[in-house]
Amino acid sequence: MLRASIWLLPVVSLLAFVQHASAQSPAEQPVQPVPAARLDTSPALSPAETAPAEPAPASAPPRPAAAPAAASEPAPAPPPPPPAASTPGTLDALANLIRFHGIIRPVVTFSGGALESFSNPNASAPTAAANPVLANLPDESRLTLQVAQTRFGFWINEPGELRGHLEFDFIDFGKASPTVQALLRLRIATVEWSPAKNFTIAAGQDWDLPTPINPFGLNLVGGHFQAGNTGFMRQQIKTTYKPADALELGFAVGLQAPNATPKDFAVELARVPTLALRVTALLGSLGRLGMGGIITQLRFAPGPMQRRAWAGAGNIFGELTPTATTTLRFEGYVGSNAANLGVLSIGQGRPALDVAEAGGFISVRQGFLSNQAVYATYGTAHTLDPDEVEPSYNYPDMNTPTFSTAVSAGRGPGIRWNQVARLGYEWKPLKPLAIALEGFWYNTSHALIPSDVSRVQTTKPSVLGVDLGMAYSF
Repeated sequence: MLRASIWLLPVVSLLAFVQHASAQSPAEQPVQPVPAARLDTSPALSPAETAPAEPAPASAPPRPAAAPAAASEPAPAPPPPPPAASTPGTLDALANLIRFHGIIRPVVTFSGGALESFSNPNASAPTAAANPVLANLPDESRLTLQVAQTRFGFWINEPGELRGHLEFDFIDFGKASPTVQALLRLRIATVEWSPAKNFTIAAGQDWDLPTPINPFGLNLVGGHFQAGNTGFMRQQIKTTYKPADALELGFAVGLQAPNATPKDFAVELARVPTLALRVTALLGSLGRLGMGGIITQLRFAPGPMQRRAWAGAGNIFGELTPTATTTLRFEGYVGSNAANLGVLSIGQGRPALDVAEAGGFISVRQGFLSNQAVYATYGTAHTLDPDEVEPSYNYPDMNTPTFSTAVSAGRGPGIRWNQVARLGYEWKPLKPLAIALEGFWYNTSHALIPSDVSRVQTTKPSVLGVDLGMAYSF
């Protein structure tokens, strides 16, 4: 009997609590605000217009005051205020302050021979057919699956006058097919201030000012670099100004090139920043056309035997949409010692001489059936005097120059000329998801140490292959 009473005691208490609560007047509920509209971050030919959020409905009128209680009755306690720490309005304000974006990109790559990614003999972000001296078994086919080009970032106070932008990815060209060994790489870190509607100042690490166009395709990080596409990141301060609706002007002052070593050297000791300029004609729904340039003075081998030389590049670019489903992108450039500036070209100057080059790319995308598209790209870069190019590698022991001991010498890409073509088909079963099948061809001429020329099958390897992958944008 006692045990049964103990089990019934919680049930009786619960019923009494429910009866007491039902007798009380429920507190008024706070008005639920309508969430603000989010920006559309899915891939599209043009950004979607976002409608403003509808205003929240007005609050309910307050209850009429209750009649005064008798003197002998205690005044009723006021209802407790609604909690403030986790209201939907707070979450919406946080969502409006920070906007996350990114691309998750798994891709399977099969190639008929060795590829290289920025002089590293792997397919993490292919830019050329591999140097036959540095690659393992360069004529054999190979297969890899990559997620390293996945990226993410966020804007802080994006619609505001003062905003910040951070972006990261996981690429490491020194790792062929990593899994949990992939580490974060900083792509963008900027602070932007727009004191006027048509004027913006940005400081930090961001895309180079003169080259705002990239080709279509799955290879986001490889992107025809060293084959006609010269854009890359730079630490800089830049401004953009729109004196008219159809014209935009840009100017930037930046660091000559990255320096990932522990000591200051030529980049810092040159004491001369890069100066960049860009002029863009804004054509409305037809797209944009522009020209740009970057220049500085290099200091080769600082010290008694130093040499100062000019370095820079000039280009034209465009992104045109002649129809609602057709987009054309292109760039053409000329440069001297441009690769010394961190520009992703092939003309690497050195203490003895300057190296000039020219190149460009063209990329077109045609959409059809509302969620499918085909695209094609071609890019090329040529040094004007191929004999001036220095090999990108050496041997620790020149007395026994076996291919397996060759290492990168840090003297630039070592490419005399390079060309790439890609042909792809894209299907978007859902708005943020693109699935693509993309064939590619790389043909590259590498500068080799004279004794190696007769030991390799070809100094101009040509590689065919295919990418099958997806890109989920958020």
